[in-house]
Amino acid sequence: MFKNEKKLLICEEALIDYSGHFHSWINAIKRINEDSGLEVFIAGNVSVRKDLASKLKVIPAFNVNSWDNSRICKWPKWRRAFDVFIHNWRTFSETKRVLKKIGKVDMVLFTAVRHNHLLGIKFLTLWGLGRYFNKLSSYLLTSYAIYNSDFTKYTFSKKTLLFSYLFKSFKILVNKGKVNFLCDSQITLDEYKKLTGLKIKLMPSPISDNQFKEIKLTNKKNTTFSFLGCASWEKGIDTFQDAIILILKENIKNINFVIQWNKELFSPKSGKILLKEELINHKNVRIIKKTLNEKEYQNELLMADFMVLPYRKFIYKSRLSGVAIESAVNGIPIIATDNTWLSWCIDEFASGIKIQENNPINLAEKIIFGNKNKKFFKDEAMMRSSIAKSYNSKERYLSLLWND
Repeated sequence: MFKNEKKLLICEEALIDYSGHFHSWINAIKRINEDSGLEVFIAGNVSVRKDLASKLKVIPAFNVNSWDNSRICKWPKWRRAFDVFIHNWRTFSETKRVLKKIGKVDMVLFTAVRHNHLLGIKFLTLWGLGRYFNKLSSYLLTSYAIYNSDFTKYTFSKKTLLFSYLFKSFKILVNKGKVNFLCDSQITLDEYKKLTGLKIKLMPSPISDNQFKEIKLTNKKNTTFSFLGCASWEKGIDTFQDAIILILKENIKNINFVIQWNKELFSPKSGKILLKEELINHKNVRIIKKTLNEKEYQNELLMADFMVLPYRKFIYKSRLSGVAIESAVNGIPIIATDNTWLSWCIDEFASGIKIQENNPINLAEKIIFGNKNKKFFKDEAMMRSSIAKSYNSKERYLSLLWND
């Protein structure tokens, strides 16, 4: 698709290890661009795992991961605010250092940009656009919208006013196609359009290319409901636990549960979240207590009959889920919170069941319903997987990424 001389630099300060979805997402972006004839460089965190750095050929570049709130959680507000400006300078200076090392590229792609980075990116365009790179694209993943109680309307706080003005300073470059802002969620895109007034691209998911090979399963009598990825309160792990306990009390023997629980979890209200005693060593419950490598994750995903995603709206109202995309592409139905990007995903190209937020009783009922109607949902998911693949195809992704 492209001539060999085209070059892409992907920048992600949070690329450190195999937790979360950054590594698989960036690997997918790298792969589909390389398959099309580009040379791809990746700049990651200086603390990136050696095996991951070797696999993706990561350039250690970024000293601080601003997404790690544990670093600043005990700081006073003034220091946290000051650190935002410092981090913007880091974004500029550390990316500048990489560009000076590797030479001019056709595009710099930041995979996750928010207020910690935008001013730094502005500095970068003033310094290097035309000299060290021809285009700059940035994913906008973080929502700044403040929703009402039922998540049907939203506003923006006065704190976003400066942020909005900074975005608008890119207007000429955006109109010329020299700078592009990207969203992977229609809901997030609508929010940013309202905030900035800029043209923003809705991107398909590059991880849709992750169609995994079938594996032979030894026990398919039971229906497996899985919760994969980094478990957290924001993802509704407490709701899922309570729903499982309700189902176990019903003594339904043909349902299995899989939970990936590989770190300490905390709730903003009740503190540390503990694994419920009823689930420990239960024959129908399997707990994965480690970070999965790519092959292990693929196997776990393919063993799922349903993927359970009871995510909370205040974080996941507009946020894309890599697990949901990979499930849709591989013909696995999802059970997900209604009135979120996840429910949009079900409507557009997946198969699944919508659930109420924070409601273990409703979740338990929907899991039982899914179990009773397993063949219908599995057949529908396999049929609609072609829609998921087409919507998120690598050809469509590359066209939107590179064309104005």
